[in-house]
Amino acid sequence: MSKYNNNLSMNDLFRNPKLARVLPQFPKNQPLQNVYSGAEIVRRATNYIRGIIGGRKDIEGLTVRGKHSEILARVEAMVPSIEKFFNAMPSLVKNLRNNTRLYTTYQSATQIASLKKGDADKKLDLLQQVLDNLNYNPDLNSLGSVGNTSGQTFSREQARWAKQVGYKEPRGKK
Repeated sequence: MSKYNNNLSMNDLFRNPKLARVLPQFPKNQPLQNVYSGAEIVRRATNYIRGIIGGRKDIEGLTVRGKHSEILARVEAMVPSIEKFFNAMPSLVKNLRNNTRLYTTYQSATQIASLKKGDADKKLDLLQQVLDNLNYNPDLNSLGSVGNTSGQTFSREQARWAKQVGYKEPRGKK
């Protein structure tokens, strides 16, 4: 039995103020855009990093507590996933509009909201699950939009993902 399920939709994850400290958010009162300005992306990425590492935003940027080398190492480890997330904006927005369901290891948004400040690895893992959905889930109509694999390698990785999450193609779709 797979530990993955598709209980959560894009709106459950990305248009939910209760998850602001876990995932980047797109407020319901603001229209979705396929492309955001560089300044807006930096603002969103900073807010996301702040939520993951428990920092606070001040006039000069981001303030964190703890050993700077540890915090810096953690942020540097996050950068590739954060870049992939924001580079996939057109696919994200399209699926937010369609409110597509994702395969995750979480049962509910409440379970995700309960992640604590110290759960940075779990929060980053959730982001990676979203990226994997964008890259491999045929339901999102954005195959290959996140990764840079091609041909047979992509097919193998997609089959591995489908087996891992227990993906079943919807009836009538082939």
